[in-house]
Amino acid sequence: KSIAYIKNPKFTDKGISFSSNGKFMALAERKEAKDYIGIYYCGDWKLINYFFSDTYDLADIKWSPDDTVIVAWDTFLEYKLLIFCPLQGLIAKYHPYEYALGIKTVKFCNNGQYLGVGSHDEKLRLFNSLSWKLIIELEHKSQISDAPDTTIFKEEESKDGPTRFVTLEGIVKLNALKSAQDKPNPNSGT
Repeated sequence: KSIAYIKNPKFTDKGISFSSNGKFMALAERKEAKDYIGIYYCGDWKLINYFFSDTYDLADIKWSPDDTVIVAWDTFLEYKLLIFCPLQGLIAKYHPYEYALGIKTVKFCNNGQYLGVGSHDEKLRLFNSLSWKLIIELEHKSQISDAPDTTIFKEEESKDGPTRFVTLEGIVKLNALKSAQDKPNPNSGT
């Protein structure tokens, strides 16, 4: 029996993501006040790649469902989205503005073709995973009407087939929570 020690993990509760096949682990690490991402082979826990994250304060990382990239994002005080190839390092960066609250949530669609990024500026940004270009920027509203120029899609998960999108008709109300503005760090954004 052997034991492997990994030095300098940044977090104890996040900053770790496994490839979907379970063979590799990406780990957010902090060394000399800088953030890095280490890629480890789970068979023997050996480091296979290590790169600088180029963040002010790395918030978290997530492996794509197809295992081709690792997404990292900066602290909520800085809007910066970074896309890394596990073998080559940084392949794309998205930094739309400065001096405002940034990313709140990051989610891949089931097949990994799209990445949705919800932000504190109450916008959802959708990225294409082939080019990592921004496809669309949507403003979050609590009610979406059935206007002639509006099509509303709902993603339906399928266990034995591809993800399907169905068109919704009529007025769609989204669950919106009111944040307590009188408390520190109120929840806001998308």
